[in-house]
Amino acid sequence: MNKRILLIVVGALIYALSVIVVGRMGGAFGLLNHIGLWGAFMILFRYRHTLMRFLLTFRYPMFLVYVVSAFPLMIFEENINCLPSGCRFIIALYGIVRMFRVESLSKVLIPACMTGVLWEATFGVAAAQFQSLPLLQFLYIALWTWMSYAFFTLVPLQYLIEKVRTEAPKA
Repeated sequence: MNKRILLIVVGALIYALSVIVVGRMGGAFGLLNHIGLWGAFMILFRYRHTLMRFLLTFRYPMFLVYVVSAFPLMIFEENINCLPSGCRFIIALYGIVRMFRVESLSKVLIPACMTGVLWEATFGVAAAQFQSLPLLQFLYIALWTWMSYAFFTLVPLQYLIEKVRTEAPKA
């Protein structure tokens, strides 16, 4: 594991968090919330394999590493969106990947994020506000919601899929 890359990722996430904190001040800084989370997502997407290899070095039960790796990302993301639904979502995805032995990140991430967007638009806390948006804002918020769900599931799912892929099938 290249420690320099890990330091870059951690440093970038700390920077993104500081951007988000400044963005919480509102006013002209409100856009910084979006920039911070989009930036952090791009960094996680770029270095997801490196972070997955780092997680593979831990010799703890697969479920423990999977859930613990999701917690910092959930806390980071929920600090922006303030909807504590991530824990159930993470555990449901764990069950799906284990039960169906999914071996492709996109086969589980895309449907999961689409489900998250549909959930938020129909039953979520802000469903009424979500549905009353003009079309362009609705599309942006739908994309934002998709990215929010992908943000805290990307690295843990990459780890889990790699573990499932290398795990010996039960006879």
